[in-house]
Amino acid sequence: YGQNGKSGKDGNDGKSGKSGQSGNEGKSGNSGVIEYILETNKETKKFKSSYDIRLELSILEDGGVSDGVLAPGEKIQLSVVLDNKGEMPFPKGATITIASNNLEPKIIQRDLPEFGGNTSHEFKEGVQVSPTSNNGDILKINYKIDFPGICTNYRNEVLERDITMPIVVNCDVDSFPKNIYPNKRNSIYIDIKNNSKVAYGSSENNNVEIKSEIKKGDITFGDLSKEYSINIDSIKALDAKTFEIPLITKKLINNKNQNIEIETTVLVLGNSVMDINTSSIVTPRRQRSMLLMAVLGISVLVPIQRILTNYKKIGLAVTTLLLATLLIDFWRIHTQELKIVEDWLKFSFFYGFIVYFIFQVYDIVNILNGKYKDIFGNILHKKGKSSPEKPTEKESTGESSPNESSTEETDLYFDNRKRK
Repeated sequence: YGQNGKSGKDGNDGKSGKSGQSGNEGKSGNSGVIEYILETNKETKKFKSSYDIRLELSILEDGGVSDGVLAPGEKIQLSVVLDNKGEMPFPKGATITIASNNLEPKIIQRDLPEFGGNTSHEFKEGVQVSPTSNNGDILKINYKIDFPGICTNYRNEVLERDITMPIVVNCDVDSFPKNIYPNKRNSIYIDIKNNSKVAYGSSENNNVEIKSEIKKGDITFGDLSKEYSINIDSIKALDAKTFEIPLITKKLINNKNQNIEIETTVLVLGNSVMDINTSSIVTPRRQRSMLLMAVLGISVLVPIQRILTNYKKIGLAVTTLLLATLLIDFWRIHTQELKIVEDWLKFSFFYGFIVYFIFQVYDIVNILNGKYKDIFGNILHKKGKSSPEKPTEKESTGESSPNESSTEETDLYFDNRKRK
């Protein structure tokens, strides 16, 4: 055999072949399964979901009245609901803590029991809204679930509610006079507002009562007793009313000041919501001082009045009366904080002018009867002949006019004015 010859040259590349058809999609695999395994000494349990707690806290009004508001000192119930939305039981060992600065007690802590999945656990706790809280404060309650030694704040929630007095009482003690007269009527006024969502009053079985008692002083209520009470029939929701406690001071025998003291309490459902202490001083009328002031004032004003009128008696009467009432009422205004328009103008001048007109009528009658003299000593409206004057020609001859008569009444006032 001979030797192999040289290899031939490579041929040209052939053309690319056509793409093949796409393959079919593969089948999905089986879904995975999550299991929660709970092992105990006795058995092992599997669950498809863990425990999932929904925590809810609500406030229930305790007692016989539910008025929709939380008042200071009111007893309430805290209702706690733990709703397990998972399949696995909620484990034992967790604690719940409820805390608020406006509750008594301020902190509540309880151990939570184990309870099954898709079930709920509920409990109630009696507490009291802090009596030291005020109308308008916020009741803020923090509540949370912890697993001591494992985790904290597994659930942490906050509830807020307003603290509102259902019945708000107001009394303006400063408006009561600090000095009052004997045998004079005064009053204590009390404003009551219902802030709740229900009506209060005896007709609503939610009693509201005002009790007042005189602790000191020779004074009585309007019915002449030492104790007074108002049992309010009804105050509608969000309504307000004003109540009056009438007082009458007795007429004192001596001239000494006397202290008086009245204690008033407003009760709502038998509990006191406001205690009011009212005090004042009964001041006897200072007759000597007032008389002295009147006499001094008259001594100054009488000469001025005499210049303005010739009627001495009328002038003296009017000056005395008006000045005395003026000074008396100025003293009363100063000591009793009275209003000038209501007390001075309305009473003093009204009665003063009545007496003034009586004097006017009396003196006019005296003038007409010829019993009144002017400052020159002439009798006004005297019946009879005229005063001596230079005889006229007719008088010297004894003649008289047919229209004249010696018995005719002549008013000499105008003649005297001419001579003046």
